[in-house]
This record gives sequence, structure tokens and C-alpha cells, in this order.
Amino acid sequence: MIRVSRIVATLLAAGLLAAAAAAAADGIMLVRAGAFWMGRDDGAADETPAHRVYVRDFWIERHKVTNAEFAAFLNAKGLRPVGAERRYDEDDPDARVHLRDGRWVADTSFEHHPVVEVSWFGARDYCAWRGRRLPTEAEWEKTARGADRRVYP
Repeated sequence: MIRVSRIVATLLAAGLLAAAAAAAADGIMLVRAGAFWMGRDDGAADETPAHRVYVRDFWIERHKVTNAEFAAFLNAKGLRPVGAERRYDEDDPDARVHLRDGRWVADTSFEHHPVVEVSWFGARDYCAWRGRRLPTEAEWEKTARGADRRVYP
């Protein structure tokens, strides 16, 4: 299973995009078009070199996807489509959504915490289920870094 680090998974899952008409209703924010510095010169090989990238205006969700929200998705769509990768690593000790009596439920007192242990496939499918899409790598990085080249915002 392709797994994304916890922070990336929650940010990716949180990175739901939608049309401008829904902005006032569901907590999305506009990230303005423009160039920014993507990558870094002192990081892992797949992050180098730092380079300028331009992205168009896009909308991104302000809030992380919660365990309760992801449990509702798993109840609607299942852990994995036939012949496909798992959407969620329920066996991981950090997982806070579990199958109980045939239904996916968030652990008590973790319902409103950000979901972790979501695969890239799960994040993508969750977004599609909500009628949205994952941000591109460049969109996510522009949102996280801002215009001032923050490494760890």
C-alpha cells in the first residue's frame, strides 16, 4: 500500500477543492494565482532543486478531515474497491477509525480529531465522494509555504 506521512495525509485529505459558489457555505478559501518557490536545495532528492512554479487561482478547504467524516466515507464506499489499494490503514496503532459491528466508527473522544493513516487513494476517493478533488502537489505546497518560502509553516 502506498502510504503518505501523517501530516501529508491530513493536509491532502484536507485539501478539498470546490467551486467558488460554495465558498461561503463550507469553509473553503481562495488561494490567489501566482508564482512561488517550490522544493528546496537542501532536502531529499525528490524535493530538489528549488524552482519557481506558477499556479492559477484555486480553492482549498480550511479544515482537516475528521475521523468521523472519514468513517462516514468508509461506510458509504468501503475500505477498498475491488482489485484496488486500501483507502485506510486500520491496522496501524495510530488509526482512530475502526470497524465495529459492521460499521466504521471513530474512536470515542477522537471523532473531531484529524484523520490519519489515510492512503493517497483514500484521500483522492474521499475528495471525489465529496464532489471535489485533491490539490496538486504545487497547489498544496503553495498553500503551505506561502509567498515567503517558509520551510515548515
